[in-house]
Amino acid sequence: MKYQDIDQSRSELRFFILLPFLGYFIEKLKEKFRKKLFSRNEIVQTVYLGNVDQIVPGGVSLKARRFLSEFSTRILLSPSDIFLFEKKRHRDSQDWYFREKSPRERRSIKEITDAASSRYGEQLGPYVLVEYHRLHFLPIAESIPLRVTIDTGMRFWHFGQSGPHLIRIDSEIARVECKIENSHIGHILHSFLMDLLLFLGAQPIFSKKDEAYNLVKKHFDEIYARPLIKELAGCEIEAKLTLQDSDPVGFFRKLRAKLENNDIAIGTDPFYPFTFTTSSLNHYWGKQDGAQLNDGLKILFKGVSFKPVTKGEMSLVDPDLAIVKRKETKERKTQYSPEIFRSVVDFYANQIGPLKYVGYLSRSRRAIWPEHRKTKRFYHISLDRCLTSDKSPLYQIEIEYSGLLKEKAAIATPSAKTEIEIVRDTQLLASYILDFAKQEGVNLYPDSLSKFKWLTG
Repeated sequence: MKYQDIDQSRSELRFFILLPFLGYFIEKLKEKFRKKLFSRNEIVQTVYLGNVDQIVPGGVSLKARRFLSEFSTRILLSPSDIFLFEKKRHRDSQDWYFREKSPRERRSIKEITDAASSRYGEQLGPYVLVEYHRLHFLPIAESIPLRVTIDTGMRFWHFGQSGPHLIRIDSEIARVECKIENSHIGHILHSFLMDLLLFLGAQPIFSKKDEAYNLVKKHFDEIYARPLIKELAGCEIEAKLTLQDSDPVGFFRKLRAKLENNDIAIGTDPFYPFTFTTSSLNHYWGKQDGAQLNDGLKILFKGVSFKPVTKGEMSLVDPDLAIVKRKETKERKTQYSPEIFRSVVDFYANQIGPLKYVGYLSRSRRAIWPEHRKTKRFYHISLDRCLTSDKSPLYQIEIEYSGLLKEKAAIATPSAKTEIEIVRDTQLLASYILDFAKQEGVNLYPDSLSKFKWLTG
């Protein structure tokens, strides 16, 4: 089998290493792999299609790609510009690394956007753009379906109302991707690559598209500058609903439209009328309580930074609606290094007791923030799509109290009624969403299943 065969169906294993380790990584990689030049231009420009309603299904990337001789200082797209158009799809199965790609087509950016808009029944256009320098490596001695790519100098752009603007230049890491046919995972060359990455303290990472979407959310937060402060600090109150449907994103869009025109006290915020998609990689450690392994520590990665999260014992506030309450402590984000990461895990092991690493999951989250029109409390309604090895994807809708605007929180006085009111609002939203799902013929049901329990179950 030739290496080109993996361009259509393959597993993609993504990692990042800190830039100071890149020289050593390439030096060792060249013992088993050779550099392959696919284009004279090694700067890749990729445009991802989307819109503010986030209608493209989870796991699908609609992208237009071309190759440049140098990085752009500004983005100018003409409707007649020619790109390579491809659709990449993550299969909703237990092979969560597996990706399928459509054959590339050379088309103008206008033809690409028209075709994508026609496919999804709504106007799509350039939403984010990523540029990066890419190197390709193929095995020296064997012709197996395996290719290694190294991406550096990532530049992320967002197409806002005023046109494309640069939102970040990533100069701290190199992205390493192993593209391999499933049957060759575990091959000696694959094992060589994994051992080398482990030695250098590499960490798994999500796609460049997912990173770009995270940065868009961060950019909007900075523009709107509307921080929310919880009245009940360190306390998490949320309802968990498990969704089983062939079109989870379609249902979530209908739900958002319903909340915009509803007859209950809680509706979408007119000053923040966006749906955002964000992603994280969540690592979990369990703590042994007798014969049971319980949630001990979560470390949430977004790009090169991570945040430790600990949660207390869960109590069911409303079993019928799977409304749970527990203590939650989120620390500040920390820039990753192998030494700092190990020291953080060791610190929590000393605080909590012996910890057992149980694995990680990839979480993609679409979210909206409705507001109670009278109390001005904000709630977070999200559609979570979780992936891990050897499990079918988990789709959950979560309804969680987020807080008050900073200026409102400054004059609010929490009382014994505060928690009762928040639980009542959560019950209202959960019941409303469940009734709406029933009307739509969607299988949605209360389920207090935590992501830790799903991962370890």
